Amino acid sequence: MVTSDDDINTAGWGITLEFRLPLWDGGAGSAAVKAARFEAEQARLECERETKKARAEIINLVNQIDVGYRRLEIMRKQIELAGNKLDIAQMRLEDGQISQLTFLESRIFYLEMRSKYFEELKQYLVNRVELEGKFIG
Repeated sequence: MVTSDDDINTAGWGITLEFRLPLWDGGAGSAAVKAARFEAEQARLECERETKKARAEIINLVNQIDVGYRRLEIMRKQIELAGNKLDIAQMRLEDGQISQLTFLESRIFYLEMRSKYFEELKQYLVNRVELEGKFIG
């Protein structure tokens, strides 16, 4: 028996959809939310720690620069005094009041003071460059 498509009555047809959604997942969703919150808190604390560490490094460098500057001032005065002492030793050597050895000791002292000054100046400049690198980097 052959029927045509026109004979099919579709007026009583319907579609039924069935969804299954668990109302409780055993706490897995809540645990994932808590884990994300803990990770966010851990990241915040890490950021805060690094910020404090950077501030401490900057403060340390600023203090080193300040101390270095004061030391350079003192060393400049010491070099000036050593230069005066060397000039006096030069005059006394020319007058025959001191030996060549005593004069050379004065010269060595003067040169050692200059050497220490240049080492301190180098450290001062390194600290300044390092501090500027903290602000630029």
